[in-house]
Amino acid sequence: HPDQDAWYASTTATIAIGIPEGVHSLMLGMDKSERGEATTPYIPPIREKTIPNIEDGIWYIHAQIDGAEGRETEHFRIQIDRTKPTEVTVKEIKRSDEADPNITVEVGGTDVPSGVASYGFSVNGGPEERWRDDGSHQHTFRVNVPGDHRLLMTVYDRAGNGTVRDLPFSVGYMDALTLTGEKSDLEEGDRLIVNILGKANAKVEISTMLGDEPPV
Repeated sequence: HPDQDAWYASTTATIAIGIPEGVHSLMLGMDKSERGEATTPYIPPIREKTIPNIEDGIWYIHAQIDGAEGRETEHFRIQIDRTKPTEVTVKEIKRSDEADPNITVEVGGTDVPSGVASYGFSVNGGPEERWRDDGSHQHTFRVNVPGDHRLLMTVYDRAGNGTVRDLPFSVGYMDALTLTGEKSDLEEGDRLIVNILGKANAKVEISTMLGDEPPV
């Protein structure tokens, strides 16, 4: 647990203690007080201590050394969270058009003691996209393939613990495009005007070909 500001899911911490020359005694202690006292003596001083079975929460390790230069006391914070997020929810916001490939979900979750850090989204077992809530509790993603799909959402806390929820959803099929325009015989160099009627904001790919030539 080298970073005092980070949260860890591991309940065992090993601390390395720097013992200057001339130090003849060491005292250690651990509690939830930021400026607590070292209460357990180690004579001669030890240079490493492993502490198992630390419960969730914010803890402080206190180290006091006595030597030729006098007495010094240091304090080190350890933050433990082995509990997964709870009250995790995910629901789809209803679309006005079932063929709209833009899916918006409303998400929620709580975590004690470290707090929710991020959300992970995976569609149909694909790569996970990480997202941090901006306060809206709503995330939008796009699925271009019509049909039935499944969203896998994982809520992560600051220690990396995760709770998973899944959400089935579907994207409807768009109506067929309608082409209208000039249908008379065309010669090379003539201008072709075609009107395409379809869904607003839809992506349309058009190819043309002349005789047996490949389409372009």
